[in-house]
Amino acid sequence: MRSGLLALAVLLAVLAVAAPPDAAMENRPIILHAYVCLNASEVGNVYNAAFSVYVDGEGFRPAAVYVEGEVVPAVYPNITDVFYTVVAPRKPAKICLDMPTSRKALDAVAREAEEKARARGVLLAIPTPRGVGYLLAENRTGDVPPIVKWPSDTPAERPKAKKDITPRQKPEVATSAATGEVVGYVKSVLFNFTRHSRYCVYPSSGREIVLPNGTLWVGLVLTNATSRGTYSVYINLYDEAGNLIYFDTGASVTVDKKAPAYLARHVDVPASGQNKVIRVSVRICGGPTDKILDGYLLFRVRASDYYASYVRYPIQPGAIIVVKNALTQPSLNDVFSNGTYVSFATMEIPPGHWAGTGSLAADLTIKLCTAGSSSPPPSYFGPLNLYYGPHWIGSASAAAQSCGWQNIGGYSLYCCTYRINSWSWINAPDSVAVQYGLRNPAGYPLIIGPIPTSSGIIYADVAINTLSYRGLRRPDIAPPDSQVFAYYAHNFVDIVLEYWNVRGTSGVATRIDIRTQYAGDTRSIPYIPIVISPHVLGNVKYSVPDRLDVIIYSPYQIFDSQPRGATKTLIPSTTLRDAIDVVSPVLDFLGILGRALQYVNEPRVKTTGQALTIISTVGRYIVESAVSTYYTSLAGSYSFTVIANIGLAEKQTQHALRVYSIINTAVSTEIQIASIIVWEGSSARTYRLDVTSPMPTRITAATQPVYAFRNFFCLFNEPVEGKFKWTCNYGGFR
Repeated sequence: MRSGLLALAVLLAVLAVAAPPDAAMENRPIILHAYVCLNASEVGNVYNAAFSVYVDGEGFRPAAVYVEGEVVPAVYPNITDVFYTVVAPRKPAKICLDMPTSRKALDAVAREAEEKARARGVLLAIPTPRGVGYLLAENRTGDVPPIVKWPSDTPAERPKAKKDITPRQKPEVATSAATGEVVGYVKSVLFNFTRHSRYCVYPSSGREIVLPNGTLWVGLVLTNATSRGTYSVYINLYDEAGNLIYFDTGASVTVDKKAPAYLARHVDVPASGQNKVIRVSVRICGGPTDKILDGYLLFRVRASDYYASYVRYPIQPGAIIVVKNALTQPSLNDVFSNGTYVSFATMEIPPGHWAGTGSLAADLTIKLCTAGSSSPPPSYFGPLNLYYGPHWIGSASAAAQSCGWQNIGGYSLYCCTYRINSWSWINAPDSVAVQYGLRNPAGYPLIIGPIPTSSGIIYADVAINTLSYRGLRRPDIAPPDSQVFAYYAHNFVDIVLEYWNVRGTSGVATRIDIRTQYAGDTRSIPYIPIVISPHVLGNVKYSVPDRLDVIIYSPYQIFDSQPRGATKTLIPSTTLRDAIDVVSPVLDFLGILGRALQYVNEPRVKTTGQALTIISTVGRYIVESAVSTYYTSLAGSYSFTVIANIGLAEKQTQHALRVYSIINTAVSTEIQIASIIVWEGSSARTYRLDVTSPMPTRITAATQPVYAFRNFFCLFNEPVEGKFKWTCNYGGFR
């Protein structure tokens, strides 16, 4: 152990020797640009187009294109207030982007477009107040999918010229989603809801983010928490010795508060740098004098098959969501005639998603009721769409399976039911993680709609048979033989469950986080931390359930463990302000990330719509005087149940606990999180998980002093040091 840590220390010293010379590049020129919009009809099918912009001296680069969304009415599960959100329109009217300007003539740029293009397309010359910019739209799926944002008043420009492009390259052969690669993200102390007064912000020498060999591309996303303004973003890449791999001419991004996140810059790592450890130096210039920067560094890394499962349930199986009820006083959602959407809690994709493994399951039963059989509900309606945030994922049509009289709230209504269960096979669910989830790491909600709510519909609800998202994730991006795995803790299985049983401003709405964590010591201790958090919606704080049962299959005994407070669970209350100020709110002994939903600053979003807040794990200790407790029990051969009982007076604050096993790492085995049961009094809801967490002998054999950084445990690029094995190295965050 000591020799391994010494080797890591030596490696860190080597990495710190040569510092990239970014400080000498303060006065680099800024590319002239303008934020422009144009009619979507100019580029054809926006959702099946790859967009690139032309930069003098560099050529074409992928462009982040924004689509103005369709504003629709929506409801949270069984919450009476209707709010507005945006979804991707079927036929976009307008697209917008930050357009660099060029001094070149159209014909010269067209010749380069023919060399660059991989499919037929069109080249547009777009006039801006600062000159002409060039946009290439190819008829193929884009590397950077369109980002949906709220509509704006920016007028649509007419292209100055338009030229068809035929590629000189041979057409690409379509391939399936890549495997053997992971996508991930980290924060940085520079853009961690961090306030700056400098015009340009960049890391000091030796504090750049370090990524392993095999890194294919990097990108920067700025979230909606960033101050409004226009920024120039540069990403320079260096090797370990400080030699330049890629010098960036920069890109501009306009943060207008009409999208949850903005793709500021995307840089492909040159082939010469893909077999090296690289230092990533992000420089952000511009914006207001006193600004807040918040964002994520994105990356895709070629890696080996070393992974664990993750699962997300945005709502419990068996939940019934009332979309409209005109029988109540005041009536629920009786003002819309064209249809209503249902929005669930935010579902973020964990870092380390293994490309190609995303899987969506959606099975719903919809009920529509009218006053009588003479004016029945429709026998057919559609399309019914499923969105991840504003991004369209799949559609299905709904045909009535059965109709008849039912008693609804003491009234006899004529109702039809519709079963929707085809989304799991008609779409490409990996796009949820690899494209849309990565562009906004804070997560989007799943949204379903439109559900008919015309004046003739008296009552409408949706029964959730199942709604979940699964995938595989790598615990980190370090090479599999790195000592980072042997001597430092990592999150493996990653489970997030949502439970919603509310009526207006009362009821139970909670988020449950569960991880498994390992370090490859000779006697490995896999911890299983569990956090139960109440939801906050506007000024309303909901409750957590009475009891939580976690069923675990393990060949080794499960023990209680709590750093403070014995078997108590209560965490002190905190405010949303605390959650945002400490954007890395990691419970040191849990390693679970706290997250707050980034919302859009848009007047049409009501308070209830914009303030859905998730505070997962702010607070660093357990209240020893709490009445809420937990314990473990042996439920059968290799089956353990962890039971948390929540006290009545402690139902509107956060609870945390952890259990552990001492295993024999000479034997490769697994722990399985089989299921979770949420109790409200005598009523129970069961989530079937069946996710396995490997405890491989492989991590004990990871002894090489290569790439001494951890990324996904604390969501920061942190150099590993002996004393931070099970905690976060806050002082070392890059």
